[in-house]
Amino acid sequence: MNRTLTTLFVALGLALAAPGATLTTADGLTYDLQGSEATVAAADYGALTEAIIPESVTDAAGNTYTVTAIAASAFNRCTALRHVAIPATVSTVGASAFYGCTLTSLYTGASLTTAGAFSSCTVQTLYVGGGVMQLGALGLAPVAVYCLGDVPPVCAEGTFTTYSAALHVTAQGMAAYFTAEVWNRFNNISADAVAPESLTLSQAEAELELDATLQLEAELLPAGAAGQPVRWSTTNAAVATVTAGGKVTACGTGEAEVAATCLGMRRVCRVTVIPTIVTVSLNKHRATLRRNDIVYLTATTAPTTEEVQWSTSNAATALVRVVDGRAMVLAMRPGQADIVATTATRCHPDTCHITVERPTGDANGDGFADVEDLNAVINVILGLTEQPTGGDLPFHDTTGDGLVDVEDVNALVNLLLNPEPPKPQDPETRTFTVNGVSFTMVAVEGGTFTMGATAEQGSDAYDNEYPAHQVTLSSYCIGATEVTQELWVAVMGSNP
Repeated sequence: MNRTLTTLFVALGLALAAPGATLTTADGLTYDLQGSEATVAAADYGALTEAIIPESVTDAAGNTYTVTAIAASAFNRCTALRHVAIPATVSTVGASAFYGCTLTSLYTGASLTTAGAFSSCTVQTLYVGGGVMQLGALGLAPVAVYCLGDVPPVCAEGTFTTYSAALHVTAQGMAAYFTAEVWNRFNNISADAVAPESLTLSQAEAELELDATLQLEAELLPAGAAGQPVRWSTTNAAVATVTAGGKVTACGTGEAEVAATCLGMRRVCRVTVIPTIVTVSLNKHRATLRRNDIVYLTATTAPTTEEVQWSTSNAATALVRVVDGRAMVLAMRPGQADIVATTATRCHPDTCHITVERPTGDANGDGFADVEDLNAVINVILGLTEQPTGGDLPFHDTTGDGLVDVEDVNALVNLLLNPEPPKPQDPETRTFTVNGVSFTMVAVEGGTFTMGATAEQGSDAYDNEYPAHQVTLSSYCIGATEVTQELWVAVMGSNP
């Protein structure tokens, strides 16, 4: 019989915890596991500020246990503890479980009947869940009580030691609380309690680089339910901190759980912080070319200097190769291509989008306007090829009158005899950062020119301006704008 039962349990995948097994979770609580149930046995006395007890916990093997009890003295003298939430699955709370605690808020979804469980414990605000049926002699003296159910729980004599607290109940339950034993002793009662229905978090996982920030959003429905704001916490402040508004800051590599909690509901974003990733920056991000045009791209990496790798998304439109540390991009034929700059290690890449234009009169789409295009237009006129439509029409219809006819042949011949001048290329620019201040410089191609006065200028020139002579300058960069005071201070260290 025993062998049969064992085989059955294994077949069903039911693993029962061995007597004395324990489990410690990331939120600082330790559980005793027995069968399929778990008891909150102890807490991190020094650091624990809130205890949102879940309805169930799962061990490393994937076995799930229902949390049914809080052991005696489990939270005894947790002096930093301020917020506690007890789920409806808990049926037993041991004596002195919260002895000596100073709680800002206590939420219970369970009936609490153990006298002395909260001895020498102060509770500022008590939240009673809608399913709570009974409250024992807890000896509480809260400042405010929120009852989220329409039916008043049955209270023992001594549940409260004072009745001066503001009692907030539901509109539907106002009459019942007004007449129920113990509850009718409260003089300050209002029908403005609203039970929360759901708590959602904007994301469940996040990967952040060191020093990066992330704004998490938590939505409690209905908004402002029970007058209790959403609270934020982190399991590892050395990795990620979080503000009262949900802003997360990555401050050390590793993992942390950032949680939003409200009245027993807890939603977690698992944050992984990684070292800062290299960012690649290009000097330009768009370029429009004609076939056989060349454009040069330069890349910088930060915060460390890394070797840059180049690639093209469309080699039929644009080729790329490295020359003297820069990427030389050659326009091949009309189309679109992305030139991507990356590094061998993980990085934030950068992209320059290349457009190779189709010139006027390029009827066959090879990137040139030539005799072959003249033949293509004539073939259309003679009916040897179909009439072009859509995007091809403008390159056959050189005159732009919407027809492909003899006038287009004449216009194309004139274009071939008098070709369009090449489009000027945008100057190469480079961005630099000095002490946190960024500025742009424009590359100037070097060359040779004549410097000095000529004989025709006579006495209009100084002696040191003669004789006129050839000067050759290598390529250099010049600021795209005037030097700002901010940049001056960043470079020189003082304001002029």
